[in-house]
Formats: sequence, structure tokens, C-alpha cells
Amino acid sequence: MPKIKVLYWAQAKEAVGKRSEIINLPDGLNVANAVDAIVKRHSELGRIKKQIRIAVNKEVVDDDHKIRDGDELALLPAVAGG
Repeated sequence: MPKIKVLYWAQAKEAVGKRSEIINLPDGLNVANAVDAIVKRHSELGRIKKQIRIAVNKEVVDDDHKIRDGDELALLPAVAGG
């Protein structure tokens, strides 16, 4: 069972109320599955889920990227500029 560190940035941090946490996930998950599991833990993220990009170990990845034990997964909501 992979243990990963989840980092919350911007609106994700505000929604969850913390900057990071360590969670355990079932084996064989990809990024899309991991995000679904995180949203299930923190339903507040559901409203911004489609705006979130994911970085694994400081590299933005696609939804099919496999999650491994010890990975650091960052939720990066889109930031508006002007």
C-alpha cells in the first residue's frame, strides 16, 4: 500500500485547511485514481477538481501516471492572472 505525501496549494489548501498530509493509497493507482481518493477524503475539493493540475515529485504529469510508494503529489489549482 503506497504511502504518499500530498501537498495542497492555493484554493486546494484553502478548501482542505492544511498545506500537506501523508496518506495511504491502494496499490496500482494512477494519478486520476489518487485524485478521486483524495477528493473522497476532502469533498470540498470536488468544486475545484477540474481546475487542478497534478505534479508528482515536482513534475506535472498526466492522469495515467502511476503512483508509487514515497511519491509527493501536489495539487496545483489554476491561478488567474491579469
